[in-house]
Amino acid sequence: MMRILMAGDTHGDASHVRHLLSVAQLQRCDRIFVLGDFGYWEHTGEGRNFLNRVDIHADLKDIPIYFLDGNHDKTSLLLENYDKSTQFQDGEGFLLVREYVRYARRGLTWIWDDVEFIALGGAYSVDKQWRLDREAKSGLPESLWFPEEEMTDEEMNEILEELDGRSVDVMLAHDKPRSSNPDWNRKDFLECLPNQDRLQAAVQALRPVLYLHGHLHFRYTGQAVYPIEKMSGGYMGECRVEGLDCNTRDQDFTTGRTVPDLSASWYVLDTDDVKKMIEEREKW
Repeated sequence: MMRILMAGDTHGDASHVRHLLSVAQLQRCDRIFVLGDFGYWEHTGEGRNFLNRVDIHADLKDIPIYFLDGNHDKTSLLLENYDKSTQFQDGEGFLLVREYVRYARRGLTWIWDDVEFIALGGAYSVDKQWRLDREAKSGLPESLWFPEEEMTDEEMNEILEELDGRSVDVMLAHDKPRSSNPDWNRKDFLECLPNQDRLQAAVQALRPVLYLHGHLHFRYTGQAVYPIEKMSGGYMGECRVEGLDCNTRDQDFTTGRTVPDLSASWYVLDTDDVKKMIEEREKW
């Protein structure tokens, strides 16, 4: 059995990461995985300070922190800095950003406790124009908005071709798949849909039993559905979707009150539970 504390967007908030480390310890989790918008801004002093502080706190707890990229992580710089030598890779293919901070590049697959995972990052920024306007005023292009924020069709096709029909058990992403339907969705603009369609295609091709993501800043449990090829009667496959909140909840959309809800920002993934989900699916 392995217990992993899955976390929504941390947005460069070291105090929230410290909270997650305490939760991981209380929940008997031996690692944390942040589902994008981690706060990789190593082009700024603030970003470098965040990484250094997180590394120190994770070291003190002896709990490594893994992350995939969100639309607000400068992924191009991350790859330029760390995806150039085997000295920055651990034995599972993660990039060592710091000793206790590890990045899962897009399309990376790995196995923890006989459960196979895949990481798929990126999303569309609904505040793209605001960020571009701020960059224009500062004269610092690609400091707030990053052209690589979304996965491309070519990138997704290459990942799926490399897997060559193989299924995975758990899909970790920043964005939601198109077919999941949260009660509230602040990222449902037309510009958001192509990336969600790519992730939907990955769900259909890889057939995970569990899909976890951040990005929406909203906690929900739902399903992603997809047609099963070569089966008659319109049979639909499905996987459970867990969407996680971010480091702070700006507003409670039920009561209208402004209140933090930190418990909505994390989820304990127990690999034994995933194995039971796999067994149930195989009965069908």
